[in-house]
Amino acid sequence: MTRAFLDAREAAGTKGANRPSFHEIRSLGGALLSESGWAIEQGQGLMGHSSTSMTEHYLEGHDTPWQEVQTGSVLVR
Repeated sequence: MTRAFLDAREAAGTKGANRPSFHEIRSLGGALLSESGWAIEQGQGLMGHSSTSMTEHYLEGHDTPWQEVQTGSVLVR
């Protein structure tokens, strides 16, 4: 899965030094589902973890609040 994700990310033409990995996207997805009310056991099943403690480990660290920043950059499509 990781290799296929990297290939797809490259094929999509993403740029930058800090492009997300498969596991970062997976972890964020689990955290967003948890925030929307999914039970740990549901996330565990979706993520394929054998224990709830592993799912909880993946969900840690996503509760840091967002901070708005001004970059001075304009993104052009």
